[in-house]
Amino acid sequence: MTGDFCLVGVVVRVKLSLRRLILLIIHSFALVLAQDAWALGEGERLESKKSMLLPESQVFSKYYLVVSYQRNYPIAFARNRFKPGIPHPCITFRYFMSDQWFAGFSGQYKFLVDNETGSEVAIATLTQEGAFLHRIHHPLYLSFGHRLHYLNPVTKGMIPMRKYPELEIEVGVGASIGLLYRLSATRTLELSLNRWRGTKTMKLHAIEANLAVGFQL
Repeated sequence: MTGDFCLVGVVVRVKLSLRRLILLIIHSFALVLAQDAWALGEGERLESKKSMLLPESQVFSKYYLVVSYQRNYPIAFARNRFKPGIPHPCITFRYFMSDQWFAGFSGQYKFLVDNETGSEVAIATLTQEGAFLHRIHHPLYLSFGHRLHYLNPVTKGMIPMRKYPELEIEVGVGASIGLLYRLSATRTLELSLNRWRGTKTMKLHAIEANLAVGFQL
């Protein structure tokens, strides 16, 4: 009888030991899983912070072809002579020199309408631009910069060009501010306002609204 009690006690102790061992294994496995999940989450947070701290030179490629859709709105004394013309396209080659600066060169026809005659004025324009980029929150950036223009008023936006009466060829200057959004590794979206004017007379002076998409070259 005493032997039976001893055997039962041994079996009970073995069962309790196995139960504790199983519970210990389960708890250890759960702890390992929790540590792995925490490490994974911490790693993702670190990668996110790291991507936010990446310099813009790693975010943007060096060369882009920018296709814009623009419209000009006369201001100051030019508003007495002209009214807004039709929207028009513009092609720009843009080069990112560093993580915060880019430069570009573009060609287009700017369009205005003569208030007196109702005729269209096409201004053949070559532009050199330079701008500084400030990251608001990746992938959104603020840009502001300068522009230099060669302005040649003609009668129609086509070749051969014919000089528009009473308007002269001028060198123009301008300032721009805009928002640049990185759509993907190869594309950008831009919305900007450009204030420009001729330096020879007060006849050519306008604000240009610009919507553009950039394609990596």
